Amino acid sequence: MNFDVIRELIIDNKIEEAIKILLDEGNSEIKNKITLLGSQYNAWKSKDVMDIGAPIEERNRIIYEILTLVTETEKATATGRKYKKLENLAAVEKELSTTFDSLSSLRSKGAIDLFMEWFRKTNPEVYTAVLAQEKTTGKATSLNTILSTLNLNDFILEYGLSAPAEQIQEYISRKNDEIPRFFNGWMDYNKQKNYKIKVLVNSIPEKFKKHKMLLSGMLGSLIGTLAFSIIENYLDDISDDDGPEESEMDDDDDD
Repeated sequence: MNFDVIRELIIDNKIEEAIKILLDEGNSEIKNKITLLGSQYNAWKSKDVMDIGAPIEERNRIIYEILTLVTETEKATATGRKYKKLENLAAVEKELSTTFDSLSSLRSKGAIDLFMEWFRKTNPEVYTAVLAQEKTTGKATSLNTILSTLNLNDFILEYGLSAPAEQIQEYISRKNDEIPRFFNGWMDYNKQKNYKIKVLVNSIPEKFKKHKMLLSGMLGSLIGTLAFSIIENYLDDISDDDGPEESEMDDDDDD
């Protein structure tokens, strides 16, 4: 198996061609792993083509897992200095795949996240009033009345949800009853999540720079530093998006 050819295909964003070689020439273990990664990549690509929310972090996680698989496979038969180079390269690729996996998990959004974001965006004054009421009484006591004034059908249409408005209202009301400081708690949670996202995003450039340097040593400086711009462009997309905004209500009275 020509590992450098596979890497160059990935560099040129010819992911399907790289996957095909691994399927055609790999052993059963490689085929099992690449079949799963190939399915994940195709699922991501379908979402990207249809423009229905294909997280770029997920794409990068898959790419770096494929690269790690290639490097680990080549390392299995290498010796001496070549083995050490491949060991270092695999370690950085694994770090990057893990980082992008963590980012993908942190940026995933559930029903409550979607509702809170929509509520803040479409009804900022009401949302702020709910936060203020919670800080005073510990609970948004008039939430059911507030929810009944919102056009939840707009929320359903914006996010392509299937649940009816009545079900969404009942769900949010129930969570508000069950969880103390439900809205402020969500804001605190997002502050912590946003911080973790920024730490991860800020760690990527140095890891990426190290990866390009190690890859250059394997493939030659031209390919390693210039042709790899496809992944660098995706990295720029991530750096421009540092995660959810923080609340205007945030203050120093942390629990």
